[in-house]
Parts: sequence; C-alpha cells; structure tokens
Amino acid sequence: GRKAACLADAAVGSVGRSLGAAANRSLTPAGRQLTEHALESLERHGFRHLSEVDDIIGGATRRATQADGASVFVRQVGSGGRARFDVIIEGEEGIVTGLRGLRRNQLESQAGRYGWEWLP
Repeated sequence: GRKAACLADAAVGSVGRSLGAAANRSLTPAGRQLTEHALESLERHGFRHLSEVDDIIGGATRRATQADGASVFVRQVGSGGRARFDVIIEGEEGIVTGLRGLRRNQLESQAGRYGWEWLP
C-alpha cells in the first residue's frame, strides 16, 4: 500500500521518487490507467518514471495480444545479439506490468508462457 510505497521510496532515494510520488496517482503522464498491481510491479522491474511506460508504448516496434486479451507493447533497443526488449502489458483495467532489458530468449519465453499472438 501507500506505506510500503513510502518505505520503498526511502530505500531507493531520490532516483525512485518520481515513480514513488506517482503512487498517489493512477495514471501515466499520457493518461493511461494503472492497475493497483502496476506501480509495485513497475518499480520492481526497474522503472523509475511513469513516462517510461508511455515511451515504450509510443515507441513499440512490435505488438501482440496475450492469451487473456491483454495488449503487449514491445520496444527493441539495439540490434543483433546486443538487442534488448522493453515490454508493457495493458489489460482491460489498465497497465498491468512492464519489463525492461529482456534478452531475445527471455522475450520469447514470456511470449510462449503468456500466449502472445504477434500482430502484423
């Protein structure tokens, strides 16, 4: 809850405050709804600012639909063996989670585990 978010902020210091300060809001800067789970999950996965969620969605290089109907936004950073992938999952209730810096094999593992169907 809120107390945990404040404690997490104190532990992270000023670097994490932007995300922690956003704990009182339920929207990204672009107005995307966040689920209750999203803030904790985003922080755990290395997000520091909610604007990163908007940046990944806006800059998505691939999109998929998850087996449960959620939208998957994937942004590739770099190329070849050094390519990394940032992911945002958005369900009916809003942004559910995000992942940063996945390797190609980790991305493929997530795609298989959650039944992603890639969109053209």
